[in-house]
Amino acid sequence: MSKNTFFHTRFWQDTYICDLDPIEKLLFIYAITSPYLGLTGIYEVPLKYVAFETGLDKDMVVKIFNRFEQEGKVIYRNGWLCVVKYPKYQKFSGEKLLIAVENEISRVPKDILDIFIDYGYPIDTLSIPSRDRERERDKEMDIKKSKSQPSNLPDYSNDFSNFWDAYPRKVGKANAEKVWKKYQPPLAEVLAAIEAQKQSDQWSRDGGKFIPHPTTWLNGKRWEDEVEVIESLNLDA
Repeated sequence: MSKNTFFHTRFWQDTYICDLDPIEKLLFIYAITSPYLGLTGIYEVPLKYVAFETGLDKDMVVKIFNRFEQEGKVIYRNGWLCVVKYPKYQKFSGEKLLIAVENEISRVPKDILDIFIDYGYPIDTLSIPSRDRERERDKEMDIKKSKSQPSNLPDYSNDFSNFWDAYPRKVGKANAEKVWKKYQPPLAEVLAAIEAQKQSDQWSRDGGKFIPHPTTWLNGKRWEDEVEVIESLNLDA
């Protein structure tokens, strides 16, 4: 499909253009009138195509692009060309046109687009939110959706409180809560195990000196232990 590209006749009176030599002018004109040019001024074109269609030596094309890059006019990276100020001279209005612009930008690899933006490509001119903002918006929508829907998940923070109240050695609460969230153990089994292990020799001797820290107990999944309770002898029997 043929396309029409227009640029103002004052182009030839532009101070920057006047300072270019004839070969540089040719390559600059190619950049803004290339058959691969779309709506945004960013397009994919192999270097050999540029050389062939302008009739310039490939090394000369690279040399001139390097000058354009240093001056922030045209950037060429990994097969992608960007006319940095191109969007500032375009009018993007209408839903269909904006959708087309967004689709064109979405095809540009993120690392390449970031380079062009660093050189001054005015992404905001296109009325397109940055990709990071889009991701943030998606996250916000997910959060709102989850809040609007009833949750059938158990309240693990409340379960931890019950565990903490029942566990006889209260040290390292913050770390213990992190481990609790990691394993999310069944509260009923945990409480039953704690009551059983309170009767064990390890937990009952020397005033509970050998009761493990709660974090250690949870990390070891000690609620799954088989507990051997040693009953004290009744000497009065």
